[in-house]
Amino acid sequence: MSQPEKNKAFWLSSVNEPASLVDLPVPSASPGSVVLQVLATSINPFTNHVHAGHILLLNLILPLVPNPSCIARVHSVGADAVHLKAWDLVFVDPTVRDGSLQQFQLENCFLLDDMLLRGDLKYETTNLAVIPFYMVAAGAFIEAANLKAGETVVVGPAGGTFGGTAVELALAVGANVIALGRDDGRLVKMEENLRSPPRFQTVPMTGIVNTDTAAILEATPLKLGVDVYNDWAPGTTKPMYLEAALHSLKDDGRAILSGGGEGAVEVPYALAVLRNLTIRGKWMCKPPTIKLLMNLINRGVVKIGRPGGAVVTTFDLEDSHAAIEHVAQHGRWRNYTVICPNSSN
Repeated sequence: MSQPEKNKAFWLSSVNEPASLVDLPVPSASPGSVVLQVLATSINPFTNHVHAGHILLLNLILPLVPNPSCIARVHSVGADAVHLKAWDLVFVDPTVRDGSLQQFQLENCFLLDDMLLRGDLKYETTNLAVIPFYMVAAGAFIEAANLKAGETVVVGPAGGTFGGTAVELALAVGANVIALGRDDGRLVKMEENLRSPPRFQTVPMTGIVNTDTAAILEATPLKLGVDVYNDWAPGTTKPMYLEAALHSLKDDGRAILSGGGEGAVEVPYALAVLRNLTIRGKWMCKPPTIKLLMNLINRGVVKIGRPGGAVVTTFDLEDSHAAIEHVAQHGRWRNYTVICPNSSN
């Protein structure tokens, strides 16, 4: 494959200045790596906060090309390549430097079943670009919680990008799912979009701990309580449902913190001791879980992007600022924003 002369990229040099389009060198594949032609990369709803340096835990070391993961074609491979060849369809395993808001990326990746995904299942690359949202949920449920079919899980808040995908994934692996939220209309819409599965319920939250705990328990099978609570509190608020959800956990219950909340939270100490509760945080997932998730997608157990009923809005690389503004306003469950760096090629 011929070597391109330049690599257009979205370059973030400072948290105090907007990112800009620049021309970077096209990477060369060294042993153990491949160069990828980036086709589609999804944008998180909080990307504007990341680029402004508001999420300190991410510890961005600038300058860099942001946005880690993507769907891509292999452009060139290192001399020792065995499993990958030029033009293979791949999912990029996220790292930080340099990201996918460029045309050509040097990266590790997972080989995708091109014939199955784009042929039999009719997925476009822009739909496959939302895989990372499901990876975050898989890390919480499959790895951290070790979720089993038939267990009862509570997800809250459930209406955002990540909470919603957690609901989908928990249903796919056979759990009973209770979705929490304060917006009754959004909860009703979620149930409609999921086609009212028998193992799914919604519980509106009031902000009153005793009332909310009672409502959660009322929704559990035989009113016996919850096996797993998965918290997705956004970075701009305190965990709104954590205390009520912790009080609804059974003995040996697990609480998985997956949101972006900062600062301290209160834990009911005696309750955690007496019920033998496990409370842990989880960020992303490991390679074996990515493979398990891809098996669920390949077999049609989990449907993502437009085939799963989502709205996917696409932008060119030149319109990255517009994409970031769009996702900040519209990003939520089943409403995704994707940038296509090579759309003009």
